[in-house]
Amino acid sequence: MRALIEKGLVADNRVGLQGWSNGAILTMALLTRSPRWKAASAGAGGSEWVADWGMCEFGHAFDRYYFGKSPLEDPQLYRDMAPFYQFDKIRTPTLLFQGDADRVVPAHHGWMQFRALQQLGKTDVRYVMFPGAKHSFEELAHQRRKLEEELAWFDRHLFECGNDDNEALKSESPLARALKLQKTQRQGTRYGVVDKGTLIPERSRTAR
Repeated sequence: MRALIEKGLVADNRVGLQGWSNGAILTMALLTRSPRWKAASAGAGGSEWVADWGMCEFGHAFDRYYFGKSPLEDPQLYRDMAPFYQFDKIRTPTLLFQGDADRVVPAHHGWMQFRALQQLGKTDVRYVMFPGAKHSFEELAHQRRKLEEELAWFDRHLFECGNDDNEALKSESPLARALKLQKTQRQGTRYGVVDKGTLIPERSRTAR
């Protein structure tokens, strides 16, 4: 990476990370090592190995291969090796993906990472859960949503562009309409402004 930056092939202020499964594990570990990454996306990966050993389909074999012991034999080793306990060092805006039917890396891994970054409050974090999705997304709708989410995330945090609309409050939703009506001028139960005894409807200003 440094060589690419020195050659001018990579902008130092626009370097992001992206990974899935084991790639997501490496992504989250790298985020704890350096704040240089400006945006990250991680899907279906974990960062805490006791939960990994206990819940993942191949957790026992996976962790014993890498650590040589189970958490029952050496719990401190599992804590020392887990990036999760270094999340207070993360300053990179992070987008997390997870399928709620994933048995390879169960959904609680995503929730743990999201809650930790959310509670620490040192960077932006977004968690997108896909109903019925397993470890690899098979449905075209899920694949498309993931791509759209990633493009929007990297546009926002790498290139400072994109749409910052509040997705929890769509402009055309009934709630948005109700909130807008609360700000409308009214006289008693009637909308408008009374002028010399006449109720005049509130008018919108026209752009010039």
